[in-house]
Amino acid sequence: MGVSWAAMLFFMALPSSLLFTYTPTNLPSISFNTSEPFIQTVNQVYKMELDLYKTDGSIMFSTYEDLQTTDGQNISTLTTIPSCDLSGFKQLNETHIAIAAYTIHCIQILNRQDGSRKTLAGICSSSGFTDGKLGVGKLKYPRSIEMDLRNPDRLLITDRYNHALRFVDLITGELGTVISSDFKYPRGLSWVGSELLVANSHYLSRVTWHVNGSVSNVLFTGSTVSGFVEDSFAKSRFNYPYELETFRSNISLVADGSNRRLRWLDFSTQLVGVVCFNGGNPCTTSSQLPGAGRSLLKVGNDLYVGMYQNICKLIGFAVDPFVDKPPILCSNPTSCLPSTQPSIEILVSAGFASGVFIAILPTAIICYFYWKKRGETRPGYVHNAVCDDDGLYRDGYSLPAEQSNRKMDENAYDYVEKAL
Repeated sequence: MGVSWAAMLFFMALPSSLLFTYTPTNLPSISFNTSEPFIQTVNQVYKMELDLYKTDGSIMFSTYEDLQTTDGQNISTLTTIPSCDLSGFKQLNETHIAIAAYTIHCIQILNRQDGSRKTLAGICSSSGFTDGKLGVGKLKYPRSIEMDLRNPDRLLITDRYNHALRFVDLITGELGTVISSDFKYPRGLSWVGSELLVANSHYLSRVTWHVNGSVSNVLFTGSTVSGFVEDSFAKSRFNYPYELETFRSNISLVADGSNRRLRWLDFSTQLVGVVCFNGGNPCTTSSQLPGAGRSLLKVGNDLYVGMYQNICKLIGFAVDPFVDKPPILCSNPTSCLPSTQPSIEILVSAGFASGVFIAILPTAIICYFYWKKRGETRPGYVHNAVCDDDGLYRDGYSLPAEQSNRKMDENAYDYVEKAL
């Protein structure tokens, strides 16, 4: 093929991410046909989830002081904590809800059947950074809550002013620390396979649990400096990202707060772009929101965006540019330009022409049979081919969260009942 053994050995020594790095000049975009107001609220909307207690598609959301639920017509208040930002919550089952009482530094559990609340973690109205059982462990402005998919009897908490990821055990009531390095005022968090993405000031970090028991947290995309750049993970910039939401198995959305935009992350191509939409007041006719988006909720092909005093609904999902469909047009062409991704055939042809593909052919073959054995179908981007379990969760084709809708198990439910 005209390629020396020395050249092949050189290419084999290179990291796979350098062999096939593809950065198009025009990024694809995710587009919705229409944006419309869903419901007006009194205060900032911090967090949204589908209401598990109801069957009419109602949405539960938290604001300043109130945890509420709405069907788009009427709003019902589930509980009120005076003078407190309810910055996050997590429904543990149909009747019990963990609430991040941000301003008073604790996590409370609401029993929506009788309206009672009890403290689960932290000491309300007393901040600090201490591990321990209820009455000892302390938090400082807890922002978001998520189930620990690795251990469903635990909740994970972004402890914002302690710059840490904390956990509370639903069985023992123990408050502990997962990791407290490389965070900067952490906010929202979202599972991507077995790893956790965390929104920080101006960047997203990735928390990884390793097989040797250690935990790491590294900058994933963005920078410690704010900005608005659509590019590769390494070059993209954000300005106070708040919340993350899964859009596809390899696509996540980010509420990029102070940029007043919605961004997408494509883990397969390692690119960051912007979500486009049209619509009327109070939603905007461009891809820029009228205010800072703080929360996201995807329901089917619709996307709800929580902002100050309203929830906006993006409907009529237009074209998915990530699955070989025609390019789309949107109302803000400077930030939403169509692009055609290279097919695997083009990549392979280029690889053979340069001699690079021969160098990594054994790895590609091993990975193919490894994935086949696992019963998974994955796109054939060769540059992400890593055959160990750790790599499979990093190559952008993450497994869906199998326990994302998991009910609390019997022991955890018993603990909550005793706490109440």
